[in-house]
Amino acid sequence: MKHVFLPDENILMRALKCHKPAREFWETVALNCHRIAVDVEWVRKCWQRLHEERDSVNSHFPNIARIIGSLLKDPKKCDFRTEVKAVPEEALVRHANDKYLLRIVAAGNDGGLLVTTDRKTRNDFNRAAIRGKYKTRGLTIEEALLLAKQT
Repeated sequence: MKHVFLPDENILMRALKCHKPAREFWETVALNCHRIAVDVEWVRKCWQRLHEERDSVNSHFPNIARIIGSLLKDPKKCDFRTEVKAVPEEALVRHANDKYLLRIVAAGNDGGLLVTTDRKTRNDFNRAAIRGKYKTRGLTIEEALLLAKQT
């Protein structure tokens, strides 16, 4: 089954820091038929994090960075959403810096599965008002990895 995932920037950072489930998540999405939902702000944040990590004195800049970079450049793997705008349900997302994630989900016809390490944001995306209207839900890295392994 094909899924559209929306990983927050913590999933990117964990993968770059060699966190095995996060790294496996990105590798599995790259290998299987799944896609990543993004918008301009999300891509900007990810490229910034990739460049910071690459330029870091303590960085190994692992192969996973190249995999993520390739995903962001591949139109078959990257669901780039351009009609991203505020939605009323943003008030249900408690972290102000995560509200844009709901805008990305709302901009797509098929929603997207939020992948985050933050329990509050995950719970916010699992509220009936958000989950039902936008065909989304919040997942842990491990839950997303299990879904990503399904082809």
